[in-house]
Amino acid sequence: STLTSLLKHPSDKIKTLAALTIFHLSVSLKGKERAVEIGTVDELVALLDSNDDALK
Repeated sequence: STLTSLLKHPSDKIKTLAALTIFHLSVSLKGKERAVEIGTVDELVALLDSNDDALK
């Protein structure tokens, strides 16, 4: 996704801001909703990569 691409190549400023932010995402996987707490850019990118189809 576009978001994943941006997060893979963020500026240092964006990377720092994102790392300081905890993301709370609701991800739908096979009909199941689950809340995901993410504390780092790498965790967010990994989540987006693993759930790319679910987020489109």
